[in-house]
Amino acid sequence: SLVISWEAQDYLSGSSTCNFLMWRVQISRLYSYGWGMWDTQAVCNTWDRTNSRCTIGGLPTLTNYSARVIEVCSDTDLNSLPAQVQIPVETRPLPAAPPSDIQCQSFE
Repeated sequence: SLVISWEAQDYLSGSSTCNFLMWRVQISRLYSYGWGMWDTQAVCNTWDRTNSRCTIGGLPTLTNYSARVIEVCSDTDLNSLPAQVQIPVETRPLPAAPPSDIQCQSFE
């Protein structure tokens, strides 16, 4: 899984007519040929501007991803530009399953 967190920022002008709607979190997978499409993570879309952390589960292990976050306003012309991680992150490997069908025999 990936844990993504970010910090809300003030507007350069000090105020904005943006009526906050939600955070939009997107990830892109790195393939051998390059980056995949940006995929919006509904589990991370929050309407609470103070909630700036989410966990994305169910991703393949040992896979590189990039993430970006966009502040979405009710007027889409006022949406923020995407804030994107500078270095891709890799999901962790899953531990091996324990051995099964263990047998012991007596040797003489």
